[in-house]
Amino acid sequence: MSAASATRSASRTSASPRASTTTPPPRCAWRSSTASPSHWSTRPWRRSAREASPSTRRSPAPSSAYSRSPSTVTGQGNGHVQYSFAAHRAVVEVDTELGLVKVIELACAQDVGKALNPLSVVGQIQGGTVQGLGIAVMEEIIVDPKSAKVKNPSFTDYLIPTILDTPTIPVDYLELADPNAPYGVRGIGEAPTLSSTPAVVAAIRNATGLELNRTPVRPEHLTGT
Repeated sequence: MSAASATRSASRTSASPRASTTTPPPRCAWRSSTASPSHWSTRPWRRSAREASPSTRRSPAPSSAYSRSPSTVTGQGNGHVQYSFAAHRAVVEVDTELGLVKVIELACAQDVGKALNPLSVVGQIQGGTVQGLGIAVMEEIIVDPKSAKVKNPSFTDYLIPTILDTPTIPVDYLELADPNAPYGVRGIGEAPTLSSTPAVVAAIRNATGLELNRTPVRPEHLTGT
């Protein structure tokens, strides 16, 4: 075979679609890396014999933690498909004579599932923690019982925490991936708003020995006036 005929043969071979060596990607597959949880599947999502029709697709099996169908008795269903876990520890200083509270530290440990953006995760946890701090010692809507009007409708009278009120907030986040969520992520911003409030109130109780059963904790609750 001459060099020219060999070149023409090679051109015909490369132009033929049957001779292509490029392997098409699978229809659907989990992306995996060295940091992925071990329970994530890296194999393609294969279709069974009963899914031969292109109009039908396989849906992920529902989590055992919830039910798609509501109860036939109550009409209510359990829509919680994912749970967030957070814990706080508060360190406070209390002046029992003046009724003043200063939060020194409000540390948080939270399971975030998978931290896709670690800096944003820490910011969300710290922001939620400050909101819970405000509920514990500052924020309260005061309503006139006679007129039913809000007596503190502006931020001049409705106090919220500022940077001067924010204590040190160490954050330790855990990455225990949720097997039923994309990438294993969990909710981040809501959980710390719930656990930080009782942590602050519990620390004030421990410091004063008083039975505090409402928020926010006012100075008169500490002084007894």
